[in-house]
Amino acid sequence: MYPSINLEKDKKLAEIFGIILGDGNLSKNGNTITIKLNIIKEPRYVNYVMALSREIFKKNPNIQNLPNNQAIQLRINSKELVRKLVLLGLQKGDKVKNQVGVPEWIKINRDFCKGCLKGLLDTDGSIFPVISEKTIKMNFKNNSKPLVNDFKYMCEILDIRVSKIIEGITDSFRDKKFKFYKVHIGAKDQVAKFLYLVKPMKWEYRWRNINIIFKQKGLSIEDAFKYKLEKELRYFPQKLIENLRINSKDFF
Repeated sequence: MYPSINLEKDKKLAEIFGIILGDGNLSKNGNTITIKLNIIKEPRYVNYVMALSREIFKKNPNIQNLPNNQAIQLRINSKELVRKLVLLGLQKGDKVKNQVGVPEWIKINRDFCKGCLKGLLDTDGSIFPVISEKTIKMNFKNNSKPLVNDFKYMCEILDIRVSKIIEGITDSFRDKKFKFYKVHIGAKDQVAKFLYLVKPMKWEYRWRNINIIFKQKGLSIEDAFKYKLEKELRYFPQKLIENLRINSKDFF
């Protein structure tokens, strides 16, 4: 008998599902959960995921350094935990071959969608400034089409407009090429809505650097969310900027 592990369906579990679907894996033999992260570029996020894993799984992840000196793997060895995650909708083995997607219990709940979107964006998404357009844009890219479809679907559940899915081919990796799928969020108010509702850690860690980039061009991060012919910010851009003012004394 394995020791009992209780996993409650909630927003935090949905987030760790997003993290595993993005940068994690359940081993084919059912023994191990791994999550691959960049310790050089995102050390704070590594600590965040370790703490979240301990909170949810009640286990301390082991840290394995990978050969490229930037990535690490968080590893949790537990057949019972893998079994529970599979029962909740994750799949063992190669995520690309399996063309994984988001479990239904997440997609039918708005709060769970927010948690899962947070995990997905923080692992396989990007938030970046486009100075020439005085804006900030986002994308999500993955080699599993169902997962990108589900990202788009969950955004739409939150009334966030997302582009059509774009397909392409990745650069060669070990003499193999893979098809990728990608969606964009580009409208100023839609980017602000995603950032305000989902609250990805990637935004928490990077908005200050993005603000510096705008300031170097004589702009501010507020300009990134303001429409050219409108004097006032729309609802979600205003809420996002207000949140930064309240929680970040160094914003202005």
